[in-house]
Amino acid sequence: MTKNVKKGIIMLTSGLGVVVLLVGLFTNLYGFLPGLIGAIAIWIVSAALSTMLGVKNEKK
Repeated sequence: MTKNVKKGIIMLTSGLGVVVLLVGLFTNLYGFLPGLIGAIAIWIVSAALSTMLGVKNEKK
């Protein structure tokens, strides 16, 4: 995989965490607390995946 594909996968999973949080906050699908817990869990998986793929957080 190229570096851009790896970064894309990490950004996609991080964005999914934001979507889970917003769905829990603004809809009746599930409550805020399960949405928050789900978002945090997805962000932890995203961070672990980032480490496994060797993607480093670059500050510009």
